[in-house]
Amino acid sequence: MDGTTLLSLGFCEWRPFKKETIKIAPEHKGVYAFRSLTSLGLKVGSSDIMYIGRAKGEGKKTYTIKRGLNQYLHPGHGNRTKIRVGQKAKDEGWEVSWMVTDSPDQMECHLLRQFYRDHGQKPPENRSWPEGCMPEQ
Repeated sequence: MDGTTLLSLGFCEWRPFKKETIKIAPEHKGVYAFRSLTSLGLKVGSSDIMYIGRAKGEGKKTYTIKRGLNQYLHPGHGNRTKIRVGQKAKDEGWEVSWMVTDSPDQMECHLLRQFYRDHGQKPPENRSWPEGCMPEQ
């Protein structure tokens, strides 16, 4: 799985991870991914995908793709993942893409499992499996 694979699955075009890009991100729930401009060698093969995440759209505060991506630019003190991924994305010039879906939990899990099947590991910045999602044996 790489950036081209995600485009074929319905992700939008890749855009630089910048404030201007986040302004045009959708106000809907869905999944998003960050990619590096160069591929990284993995356990099996290589990929430019560095992180896959989701915006669930649940609760009192609607958690949209736009809001989720904005948190990587302005993370709270306690969110180590958003701090780490956001800093690397800015420092290394990563790009971002997204896909609107009514089932972000399931789509994120599907994408992570597919990545794992293809490469023998999760994307480098996905340090843990989401709750209820583990690799298929």
